[in-house]
Amino acid sequence: FQPIQVLATTALVAFTLRETHVRILRFTLQLRYHHRNGVPYLPLLASHLLESLAFVPIMIGVLMFLFEFFDDQMLAFMVFSVVWVSEIFCIVKVRGHADMRRFPQATPLPAYAESITDVAY
Repeated sequence: FQPIQVLATTALVAFTLRETHVRILRFTLQLRYHHRNGVPYLPLLASHLLESLAFVPIMIGVLMFLFEFFDDQMLAFMVFSVVWVSEIFCIVKVRGHADMRRFPQATPLPAYAESITDVAY
């Protein structure tokens, strides 16, 4: 049962990081558009904040599941932190530009990367 739990936790953390990355890039492009065209920032900031709050229940749910599974809150939080740091390491180091040039077939471009520039204004 433990490999399934680790797989589920890793998948949820990877999903959250990927979605956060895409949302931050879209927010940056929209912020640049608002700055260049003199559009007010408040609606953009409010919508970004509300979209980001959608991930709070996901993270709390993962932590509650880990708390129940390990029956120790500190151990569960440490496992969650190790998974989170491992996923960040994979995003930064393994999927970085230098590695993408060295191993293009081994690490294909993620499907969401093409949709980053498709920002609706």
